[in-house]
Amino acid sequence: MQSPHTGEPVDREPLVYEIVQQISAREAVDPLSLTPPLADVIDPDALTGLFASPTTDAASGAGIVTFEYCGYEVTVDSDGEVAVEETPANESPGDETARSV
Repeated sequence: MQSPHTGEPVDREPLVYEIVQQISAREAVDPLSLTPPLADVIDPDALTGLFASPTTDAASGAGIVTFEYCGYEVTVDSDGEVAVEETPANESPGDETARSV
């Protein structure tokens, strides 16, 4: 992955690993104990593929994917940044759905 500011390579954990690590840290549990497994909620290969090669074309390189997992809203942007926020109280924590914006 490249920095959008410098174009230099950026070392970063794979998206799937980062998502699982962030949620397991918040829950204070082993990453392997998260249920359901992340792959039951979203296709890890597809998610990684969406943001594997950032482009210089702003129109094709822009976008985010947001989905719910283990009571958290996970957002991955076109730069590969992962944001994890608690699901709002008015939504069902068991509603693990994926949507693309």
